[in-house]
Order: sequence, then C-alpha cells, then structure tokens
Amino acid sequence: MPVIDYIESKYEEFLNAESRVTRRQIPDSRVHCCLYFVAPSGHGLKPLDVEFMQRLHDKVNIIPVIAKADTMTPDECAHFKKQVFIYNILQFKKKRKNLLLLKNTGNITEI
Repeated sequence: MPVIDYIESKYEEFLNAESRVTRRQIPDSRVHCCLYFVAPSGHGLKPLDVEFMQRLHDKVNIIPVIAKADTMTPDECAHFKKQVFIYNILQFKKKRKNLLLLKNTGNITEI
C-alpha cells in the first residue's frame, strides 16, 4: 500500500540519519498521526476501512473522522460514532485476547 510504504520510508530515513556516527540536525519528517475520514454511510465501517486501519494501526496513531458530519442530525452522528467506537473496542479486545492466549501458551513473554 502506498500510504504504508510512505510512512515506513519516513521512519527508515529518520533511523538512518539518527544511526550515523556524525549526526546532523535533521527535521523530523516522520508521520505521527493519520486522520482517517470515514464516509457517513450510516452503516458503520466498510470492510475496506477496517482492513486499512488494521494494517495502519501498528505504524501510526489513527484518528477516525466522520466526513460530512455537519450534514447529519445529532442523533445520526451519535449513532455512527457509537458504531465506529464499538467496532474498534471489539477489535482491540479480540486482539488483546489473542495476545493473552499466545502469552499463556508460552509463545510470547511480553505484551
């Protein structure tokens, strides 16, 4: 994915510059945060949104933003936020459960 390739290349550039024997002052051009605009479909996250955020979340902080939220009623906006929030919590718990399962089997030592 071009976005992930870009983020990784910026981290690699920074690491290479920091690893030199004679360091010079370099601007920090790493990506620290991603504003991810979610289409206000009313049905929550699409599979493409989910896959992209799953690939990206290990590399950078993600802030989901509801696009065109000003066109939604306050109730619609709250409902959509709740759908996105609940989905993210369930994914986190699922991932955490998998990590704990791996830890208990002795395959990983830290979380």
